[in-house]
Amino acid sequence: TISVSAFLLNRSSDLLILSLVMITSACVKKQTTKYSDPSEGDLANIEFVTAGIGGPLIGIFQEHETCSKRAFSRMSPKSKSKTHKVKTSSPLSFSYTYVLYADHRGSALCENFATFKPKPNAHYKIRAKNSLDKCSLNIYSVEDGSESKIDFIKRTKTTPWSDDGSWCEAENLGEL
Repeated sequence: TISVSAFLLNRSSDLLILSLVMITSACVKKQTTKYSDPSEGDLANIEFVTAGIGGPLIGIFQEHETCSKRAFSRMSPKSKSKTHKVKTSSPLSFSYTYVLYADHRGSALCENFATFKPKPNAHYKIRAKNSLDKCSLNIYSVEDGSESKIDFIKRTKTTPWSDDGSWCEAENLGEL
């Protein structure tokens, strides 16, 4: 009876551990929301131009002050750019992440966070810039085929408690 009791005790503790793992997994499941272009209101076109390896990951935040409530869009590795419509009623905060390099040393991600105020019916291009040890981006307004660099705020990344949390520090955004 001792060996049977020990077996049942081990079995019970295994079930308890398995139950706790399943509950914990359900609680920390990441929420991944796909970005959907709005169809109403004043809109602008934002074209993300690829600069890295593979398909960049674009994050568009519903809340611009702290970069929260992120919706994702992934660019196909074979595409050179991807265009989205965005509302112009408030500033736009976004993240643009891609692989800077991948070789025998490993790989490095380039991750930029930025905020700017799009104008209605405008077209913008977001271009990433790379060097061996750093990456950045520029935003251009496109009119009649010519591109003009515009001002934007480079945001400081934070680590959120959840995928829906704040990805940027709350900063003074001035007159956007």
